[in-house]
Amino acid sequence: MCGFELIALFVIVLLKSCNQKGDVVVDTKDVKEVVRGDYLPYTAPANASPLTGEGCVNYDKRAFGVMFSGSTDARQVYHNLDQADFVLEMPHRPMHGEPRILAVYQCNTPEKVGPMRSGRVDHISVAQSVGAIYAPWGKSSIAGALLSRENVDYIEVGDGIRANDGTRVGFIDRSIRMTSANPAFADVNGLISAASDRGYDSNSETAPFNHQGEPSLDERPNYQKINVK
Repeated sequence: MCGFELIALFVIVLLKSCNQKGDVVVDTKDVKEVVRGDYLPYTAPANASPLTGEGCVNYDKRAFGVMFSGSTDARQVYHNLDQADFVLEMPHRPMHGEPRILAVYQCNTPEKVGPMRSGRVDHISVAQSVGAIYAPWGKSSIAGALLSRENVDYIEVGDGIRANDGTRVGFIDRSIRMTSANPAFADVNGLISAASDRGYDSNSETAPFNHQGEPSLDERPNYQKINVK
């Protein structure tokens, strides 16, 4: 037997042995595999958000990309992350050992979102890709250099910052204790006012995501197997 055949046999045996160890047994009798032909048609309402496809009052307004901390203690005191229309967990510098969260708010405008942290260069481009005004709490030196020379709509949030109309933009909640960073928050209504102060365009020009319709509750399986490429 040649060397190549020995390697192939070893790989097959190795894979077989891996499959026999620690397999999770799943009852597949009720699993419905979702294929392209199963996609349901979707008709967008006239006031559909380009991000969610659902109707809302602010469907034609600019969104705000707020940088959340992804640390363990921050997650325990998250405020209104569930009100975001689009949430993306993104890697951070390896030495920090924690991700950052980009939460994009369009339809909802909570008065307290965070805890916030500073953003990085890749966060800026993602916020721009959905037409959002970028809102970090501070910035790295590289991100700061990029923001200063590029055509990026952004609002650097900080403690005590207020818009011209007096609406608070950023604040520290000193009733919350965190070990990883300050419990820093933003008011989305303050971000809206601050964006107006800066003359940023308030109308959304974001191309809508593609959506599909939803089956009725009685047609939905208990769980599904979905292939994500």
